[in-house]
Amino acid sequence: MENYDHRKHESWFIDSERVDDEFMTILLWWCEINCIVVNFVNRKERSSDDLITLNIENFENVDKVYVLTIPNDLRYEELKIIEQVIKKSFGSLNEKNESKILSFAKFVENLGIYIHIHSDQITEGNEIASNIANNLYKYGRLLQGKSFSNNSLYAEDLYLSSEELEEIDKYLLGSTNYNKRINKEYLNHNLTNIRKRYLRLWFYTLSRNKTYPFNSNQLTQKLLQNLSQKPTLIMYSLILNLGMKFLLMYLPTNEEMRSLYQILDIEARKLEIQNLRNGGNISIISEAEYKFAQMIQKYIVNNYNYEKEQFNPTDIYIKKTINCVGASLLGISLLQELDIDCLLIHSEDHAAIVFFTSDGTAYLMDLTPYGNNMNFRPLPLLREIDIKTNLSNNQTLYIPEWGTNVTLRSPEEGLLLVILNNNSVIFYRKQKYNIAIKLLEIILNIDPNYSNAYFMLGCVYNDQANINNAIENFQKAISINPFHYKSYIELGKIYLINKDYDKAIEAFEHAKQINPRGISYTQIAELYAAMGNYDEALNFCRKEVGDEAESYHMLAMILKDQQKYNEAIDYLNKSLSINKYYFIAHIDIIYIYMEMNRYDLALQYINETLEKFKNDEEATSILNCILEEIQFKLQN
Repeated sequence: MENYDHRKHESWFIDSERVDDEFMTILLWWCEINCIVVNFVNRKERSSDDLITLNIENFENVDKVYVLTIPNDLRYEELKIIEQVIKKSFGSLNEKNESKILSFAKFVENLGIYIHIHSDQITEGNEIASNIANNLYKYGRLLQGKSFSNNSLYAEDLYLSSEELEEIDKYLLGSTNYNKRINKEYLNHNLTNIRKRYLRLWFYTLSRNKTYPFNSNQLTQKLLQNLSQKPTLIMYSLILNLGMKFLLMYLPTNEEMRSLYQILDIEARKLEIQNLRNGGNISIISEAEYKFAQMIQKYIVNNYNYEKEQFNPTDIYIKKTINCVGASLLGISLLQELDIDCLLIHSEDHAAIVFFTSDGTAYLMDLTPYGNNMNFRPLPLLREIDIKTNLSNNQTLYIPEWGTNVTLRSPEEGLLLVILNNNSVIFYRKQKYNIAIKLLEIILNIDPNYSNAYFMLGCVYNDQANINNAIENFQKAISINPFHYKSYIELGKIYLINKDYDKAIEAFEHAKQINPRGISYTQIAELYAAMGNYDEALNFCRKEVGDEAESYHMLAMILKDQQKYNEAIDYLNKSLSINKYYFIAHIDIIYIYMEMNRYDLALQYINETLEKFKNDEEATSILNCILEEIQFKLQN
């Protein structure tokens, strides 16, 4: 017995006699409601009498489980046999379950009607909308046992009640967003026009999204499979695309009160590049696409100020500042207008774009003022990527110049996840942990393998002193992305606090190997100092600062912070043995004596140091200020 896997039966789309995936989805959903296990068998290995059966079998800890055996290439004419077999075994269907099925089927039919009656304003993606509407309508009626013809959706005078329309509104937007966007914001507006606008943008997104299958049957199947759940990615992508479209058309530049869309004259660029594409010369087309991408990068960098936290469309519009995510959002919008294929590429710390010219060459496009020297250089590793079939798998690769693993995602999904993650960071910093967790849960609902979300959950739980959950989430992030150096750093800090020094060393060394710039040698020196291995700690101090006197001083400060005062003074004296005029070391010895409440030694050392620096006016002034501070404390 095996579980149903539609990927094993792609031939169903070719052989019209076989039941296709969409109806099989409905059949399996019905079986699940009625607690029927489906057993797929090979038609050639069964006799006709034994091909479709419904038997009662005993499973471990479960008595009397119904097992429906059907061929893995089920045909439409065999649906009647299944119906007869089920009726013979069950008698009449359970009334409650039958009601569920009919309710589900009616909703599927209504969803097809909903799309159809609101599709007259859809321009891009019109064919997709038409096919999906037909498929949903057909399968909904089929499940209810109603008749239909191929053009019945257009032949009939279709109508949905206000209750049915509201049910679908809530499904497409989600209850929360429905209440915000329909019940309140648009209470006095024409709901029909609002629905048409959302559907127009939705199908525009589908038509532009290279990761989404262009087979309308597969599209319908995805919708049917999600009918029992919130279509989170579609809903949030719709909202994101509204923001992107608004910025593209209306965000003014710093220099002129015109949008980039107007300044770059995108309509004329579209026509220009389309004429080149009609000519068919791949070399000329690719050269033009490359130049357009360079132009986009130049205008974004020159016209918008960079600010680290600016990535939400609303904030970008109000403040006219962007960060790497906001810049990528603008760049992707413009590239998509010109039908230039692109991806979002991101690490834990940075986001940029990879765009593909028509000759298949991939280029990195960093739209911030700090774009590195890889900008607009080819990425040979990505040349062979098939973005129509492979983008949904989220390509991951290591880029040495970035010092970490990077992930390539479809633009809509990538931007959505990164923006949600960045918002979780903001709420985490504000210590609004519940909101941060909610955002992270949304991310993981969209992509259960988004490593940054587990990293942020680890940070939240660590702040809440929920150490076990923190460790679990950091480890989860690493299991998904072994190059997630920040998770190693945070684990190292936890182990260090808990005095699990071996694990701390291992975690810090992993982080340093992945990204040498991601963790300082000072942090590793602190660890070895905590263990009492001062020689190894000193070695890492040397790697950090280079200068021998400064290395001893750095180790002394680490020991001071760990309240190992005598050892700290010893290493400060070693620093002074190399450079007796290393003034800051003298000052630190005085302050350590003060922390030890040995004001007698502090006063004695100040007098000795004043004598040594008597010809240095600035040093003398500093020492006298410290002397006054000590005298004040002694008097009080």
